[in-house]
Amino acid sequence: MNILENSSPVREDRLNFIEQLLDDGDLDQALFVSKQHLKRFPDDPEALLLRGHILVEAGNFEDALKNYIKAQELVPDWEDAALIHAGVLLDLGHLNESQAALSELVESHPDNAHVHHTLAIALEFSENQLGAHRHYQQAARLNPKHYSLPFRVSDEQIRHLASKIVIHLRSSQSASHEPVEVIVSEHPTLEIMDRNGRPLSPLTLGFGIQNAGEMSGTQIYLFKRNIERVCINLSEIKEQLAITLEHELTHLQLESTES
Repeated sequence: MNILENSSPVREDRLNFIEQLLDDGDLDQALFVSKQHLKRFPDDPEALLLRGHILVEAGNFEDALKNYIKAQELVPDWEDAALIHAGVLLDLGHLNESQAALSELVESHPDNAHVHHTLAIALEFSENQLGAHRHYQQAARLNPKHYSLPFRVSDEQIRHLASKIVIHLRSSQSASHEPVEVIVSEHPTLEIMDRNGRPLSPLTLGFGIQNAGEMSGTQIYLFKRNIERVCINLSEIKEQLAITLEHELTHLQLESTES
């Protein structure tokens, strides 16, 4: 698909260079070069999509969304741009808009496993578990190598496993041994997201809060549906819990040290 007519070798080389900067993790330089490129080619949808990727990596989802929207407006039938746009809407918490966009994509691209999988995630957030399960199944059927059904566990199993992991992590860390309360929730709710002091995606696996004063102690929220989605068996559940809990405890310890 020739996205941009009269594409030149100079343009292609510049896009390849920007993509290499992104792959290397040089986000500042990638942002600078992509901005300069778009001054020369303001209606280059591939460059807009690529700049959107860079902004996502930089944590600037709102500006990324603007680039994805413009790319999709320039090439309305571009499947990749439409899917990425819908995914960013989901990551930003614009659940209704994301679900509507993904539903349209499923109709126009019924054999795209990633579309089915992403729609399943959006349906889970709207508590349509039957619809979510159906699209998880369809994604797994279309591409069993990359997609599978989420591995379901109970809240009690998550709490039990998490408590054992926290005890192990605390014994191996030089952190203060304040109480750690593990709270299991299906999804990040608006109330929970408001308690967080930093941007929180609806797709996050967990996050921690350090309470002060009379409520002194640490609370770590674990979002069961999000954890289940990235695991195919109990062993992976345990591994993902360990990674998430260690990340949150380390993050809180660093915040405490800096303050």
